[in-house]
Amino acid sequence: MVFDCVGVPGSQQLAMDYAPSGGRVVIAGVCMQPDRILPVKAITKELEVRYVFGYGKRDFAVTIDMLARARIDASPMLSEIVGWDAFPEAFEALRKDKRRVKVMLEPG
Repeated sequence: MVFDCVGVPGSQQLAMDYAPSGGRVVIAGVCMQPDRILPVKAITKELEVRYVFGYGKRDFAVTIDMLARARIDASPMLSEIVGWDAFPEAFEALRKDKRRVKVMLEPG
């Protein structure tokens, strides 16, 4: 089984390329640009290709509740907290520095 969680042009095709014959490809990444795939790869390998939606309303409610009750620690995912003035620069830095994960906006 291969999961495509990237959501950029070409990632679906790579997932199909790497999947073994008779395997399953799960597309969870949301590509917001036109993309091209070669269906013949999936057909000749007899792949099962499934598109999924990552989260439901209940998932968000449970997560928010657990965060509010300190049942989970999200700090390892948070790269920095910034205000409006620093937000554009911090957001752009996410594209360049792969060590960064999330930037939280604190409007203050």
